Amino acid sequence: MHWPPGLTGATTLTKTGLRACNPNPKTQTQRVFEFWPSDLLQLFNQAGIQRKLPPAFMPECTLDDTANSGLAPRITSPSNQLTYALHKNHSTLALKATADTNVTQLYWFANNQYLGSEAANQTFFWPATIGAYTLKVIDDHGRSASIEVTIELAQ
Repeated sequence: MHWPPGLTGATTLTKTGLRACNPNPKTQTQRVFEFWPSDLLQLFNQAGIQRKLPPAFMPECTLDDTANSGLAPRITSPSNQLTYALHKNHSTLALKATADTNVTQLYWFANNQYLGSEAANQTFFWPATIGAYTLKVIDDHGRSASIEVTIELAQ
């Protein structure tokens, strides 16, 4: 079935309204929910436009179940394969990603080293050092994205 942009179907439990991992006899199918990326949801909120968000997954759903549904995050800052020149006194780099509607937390890594986490609609500020990095973001459903950046000291 083809859904308009921002809309998709989800399987939910008839009794609780929670999203099911897999269809079963206790579920109803083809309920329509809005799945907007976090940047668009933020714009809707700023404009005072309320969106009906999809329900949470059932507690029995595993990370494998939730990772296979929805969209992976997309790193929007910094840009892939660019070199960034940071000043000695201002050495933070803003890390930002868009995430699927039901994501609440993003976890950031540089060269597989954990940097920290931030709410999905917030910017994470990384105290970067000189070097080449693979920056990776993982959402709280196990989906991920990565980019390559180089950090240099500004002249």
